[in-house]
Amino acid sequence: MPNLHLLKMDALPKLGDAVVGVVQGLGSSLRWLSLAGADGVRSRALSTLSTRLGLGALEHLCLARCEGLDDEALGALLRTPAGQCALPALRCLRMGWCYNVSARGLAALATLRHAPLTELDVSYTKLDDAALERLAPLTRLRVLVLRGCAISDIGVGHCSGMVRLRRLDLRSCDVGNNALRALANMVQLRELDVAHTEVGDAGLLQLAPLVQMRALTLDSCRVTNAGLQVLPRLPCLASLDLSDSEVPQLCVVGIVRLRQLTHLNLFCSGVNDASAALLGRLAKFGKLRSLNLDSRGVTDAAMPAVATIGSLTHLDLFGARITDVGLKHIAKLRRLRHLELCGGGISDAGVARLGGALSSLRTLNLSQNLGITDRAIPALAELPVLESLNLSHTQIGAAGLACLRRIPSLTSLALHGCEAAPPQAALLRAALPRLVSLGLEP
Repeated sequence: MPNLHLLKMDALPKLGDAVVGVVQGLGSSLRWLSLAGADGVRSRALSTLSTRLGLGALEHLCLARCEGLDDEALGALLRTPAGQCALPALRCLRMGWCYNVSARGLAALATLRHAPLTELDVSYTKLDDAALERLAPLTRLRVLVLRGCAISDIGVGHCSGMVRLRRLDLRSCDVGNNALRALANMVQLRELDVAHTEVGDAGLLQLAPLVQMRALTLDSCRVTNAGLQVLPRLPCLASLDLSDSEVPQLCVVGIVRLRQLTHLNLFCSGVNDASAALLGRLAKFGKLRSLNLDSRGVTDAAMPAVATIGSLTHLDLFGARITDVGLKHIAKLRRLRHLELCGGGISDAGVARLGGALSSLRTLNLSQNLGITDRAIPALAELPVLESLNLSHTQIGAAGLACLRRIPSLTSLALHGCEAAPPQAALLRAALPRLVSLGLEP
């Protein structure tokens, strides 16, 4: 196959050193090679990939979770025996979760400064500040994923010259406010993830010049209204994740000014009915598609305002205290494709409102609602494109299982904690030809 350009051998733990023989003769034509999760390939075999086969035309290389990758193998992949760059055409390198490469070994990635490298993923590796300093010459990068690395504010400072970056992932790194100060020159930055870091208000205020920002993830960050006041100064912001962060009502006033917002995650953020009701103001922009209000502070009282956001396709109210009263309003969101209501307040009467109303619904999670019985199934059968249904820990019994056979579009069905005998499960599988996942465990 001398003209083969793409070869993927992902998640093949038994794939051993024979990979070299498989790739033999393809080196000169390969543009894309992925060995993600190929744990059986040893260091020596990886070392020969470049030296014996020649990967000079390779543009995309994925070695994520490849345990055989160590300092020696990485060095052999990156450099020719003469010390030159062995991957001169490489544009994308993904090697997250490669634990056996040391920080010193990762510093050898600086060799790729001679390549047109635009994407580098070294998440959950041993990369540290010193190694990151060696990578500072990789100024062509547009995507840099450092998730879970031992990187501090000092390390991020070494990246200040990477002014072409459009996506930077610092999730779970040891960084704080000073790290965001180092981003001042990255005016092309569009996606920033600082979840589970020490970033606070002072750091957030440093983002004001980054007016091209499209996605901002602040999951579990120590931010307050003082820092979140920067949000209206990011006019292009389309995705905002404030899960596990305290979101006061005053902050929501700023959020509803984001005209381009399409995704908003307020999971476990302390949001209440008053704050959730303010989100109804986003309806006038017609952009918001995904909203997560999984919070016990959200009740039926907020649903009339939420129901005005007719652009919604995904609504997560997993732990919200929604009853049949609130579901009456949710049923007005005719574009919904994904809905989660697991707060325990939904009954058969509420489910009856869904049938025929939400004809676009593909994923529905009604687990943990003990008021749902077999009588709810006929209404669910009226959802014409329903693919994934979770009725775990409801009162569904044998009669309901029989009715579920009337939903031929199902590919995933969860009935954990329900009364389902093996013969009934077999009948379900026979009647639902598209079903690939059936959960019945207690």
